[in-house]
Amino acid sequence: DGLDQVFDDQKNASDEKWQKRTDALEASQEKASKALENRYDKRIAKVKEAQKVDDAVFKTREKMFAAEEKRMQRLATLFSGGIDYNAAIDSGQLDEAAKIMSDMQSQSAQWGIDDQRSAMDDAATKRKDGRDVQIDKIGGQKDKALDKLKDRQKAQDAALAKDKKRDQEALQSN
Repeated sequence: DGLDQVFDDQKNASDEKWQKRTDALEASQEKASKALENRYDKRIAKVKEAQKVDDAVFKTREKMFAAEEKRMQRLATLFSGGIDYNAAIDSGQLDEAAKIMSDMQSQSAQWGIDDQRSAMDDAATKRKDGRDVQIDKIGGQKDKALDKLKDRQKAQDAALAKDKKRDQEALQSN
């Protein structure tokens, strides 16, 4: 009985020692995983922030180009419509002149809106696609790094289990 008690005490002490080492290793591995994940999340956040800034600059530039395009179209429409309007006035067709003037204004406004919407949609889509590719690339790098870390952690776990088994075998042989 006394010998069994000594053996049980040694085994319990060994189990406690290995449990503490296992717990410490798991805590270390979890900390490393979180640190790695945070590092990649920060990189992704920086890319997203750059995207926001770029979107704002792009929006401003697009507004300027759209405004110029709109102005050019309106001038062309007004010039052409002005000729038709003057011809209608000169020939005494006042109803036709009023219709021409109304059509010119409506068409000019619609073209400006359509062109602006189309240009902005196309450019925004291209920029977003570029950023999505960049985010996916960083995410892939993050996944690879986490996989390597998990492989290293598995190797550490296996080495710890081997050491524990060896220690227990040594205890049993005593």
